[in-house]
Amino acid sequence: MEPKTKTEGAIKAGRGRYTFDLARLSTIDAGPGYSTAHGPVVEGERIQVGLMRMPKGTGGRPHSPPTSSGSTSCRARSRARWMG
Repeated sequence: MEPKTKTEGAIKAGRGRYTFDLARLSTIDAGPGYSTAHGPVVEGERIQVGLMRMPKGTGGRPHSPPTSSGSTSCRARSRARWMG
């Protein structure tokens, strides 16, 4: 049985599982209702790591996550406005 995660579909880290091939993990929708992002997510006790992708020309609507979050773009150009 897979350990329980806070995010449905995420992979739980810990208990001897500390390295992951993100390109081979199953994907989930990262922000249903406000974003087109999707990709694999690995969840620890206090952090989540995801390899998110968005179809070209799409994005996310402004939103306020209940916890602190950050984002890094790799291999892409993006335009964002951070408020708060």
